[in-house]
Amino acid sequence: MNTTDPLVPALAGVLADLLRFLDECEDDEVADDTAVGLLENVAGELNSLLRPNASA
Repeated sequence: MNTTDPLVPALAGVLADLLRFLDECEDDEVADDTAVGLLENVAGELNSLLRPNASA
């Protein structure tokens, strides 16, 4: 039986909401450079989770 920690779907939902917000927000909500930087950081972290043995 495969059990998932209840924290995993909660964090996945929060991450999805954050990424959607950053992608769809207006300039007066978040600076473009800030939004792009956060999106790139999240993408890098997710990529490192998918490829843990890849050198950075």
